[in-house]
Amino acid sequence: MFNFRFFSALVVGLLLVSLPQNSYAFGQQGHQLVCQLAYQALTPTSQQRIDNLLAKLPASEVVRINEYNQVASDHKITFADTCTWADAIKQDASYDDFKPWHYVNGPRNSLEIKPEHCPKNCVAKAIEIHHQTLKAATDLWQQQQALMFLGHWLGDIHQPLHAGFASDWGGNKITVESQQSCKNLHWFWDICLFAKPAKQQKLYLAELAERYKASDKSTWLNSTPWQWATESLQIARRATTKYCQLDGRGNCQLHQESVVLDDAYRQQFIPVVEQRVLQASARLAWLLDTAW
Repeated sequence: MFNFRFFSALVVGLLLVSLPQNSYAFGQQGHQLVCQLAYQALTPTSQQRIDNLLAKLPASEVVRINEYNQVASDHKITFADTCTWADAIKQDASYDDFKPWHYVNGPRNSLEIKPEHCPKNCVAKAIEIHHQTLKAATDLWQQQQALMFLGHWLGDIHQPLHAGFASDWGGNKITVESQQSCKNLHWFWDICLFAKPAKQQKLYLAELAERYKASDKSTWLNSTPWQWATESLQIARRATTKYCQLDGRGNCQLHQESVVLDDAYRQQFIPVVEQRVLQASARLAWLLDTAW
């Protein structure tokens, strides 16, 4: 379905090294930004524990992450870098069982995501599993995987089209017409919604960092992954998102024709996605600080 490849004193310079020159994407860099903001908000004890885990990461995984992030293979990775690992392993058949963990599907008439919508594995359950694994595991590699998965899942669950419907692949089957290069709705939310000229990137990152510090993050905590997925679903179900055509019974029907996404659409939803990134960061920091 969806690939979410999902936002203080942010280490802007270090993060900008890995940004593409023509865009700021809610893809690789979106995941990295969620984790960077979360890392900056952690207690020093939590930061040190993460640093210790990553210092012992297998060399093969360091290479894998750096290749996926398109940086030098010997680049010293940060926690933010590792939050793309769950996407990088998709090309490795030994991890195929984890592909359904990136999203959650519900029925087309559902107004919320419930545990019964996830009989096997999905992103909400994945957060619970890997948070518990990070707490309880004694094996180093299990701890490292749980940390990298958890960072990624928090980005995924806050991207609205990760909480959707199986029949349209989270918007992959909804073609779009726009001035950007993205050809379907899921792709547009993953990448093109965040397009920024390179000269604006540093200012943009600094602005988000300031907004993170100023946010009342307490209102986002003490909630569950199922509630976070429901928040995403509710955004996806808005008529203005153009993911749903709501019928008289409240069913979210698949768009049968291309949808037009103009600049007004981007301006309407950029603040929505930025808010989701800030929420993801705060909740990830909360989970990590309670995992040790």
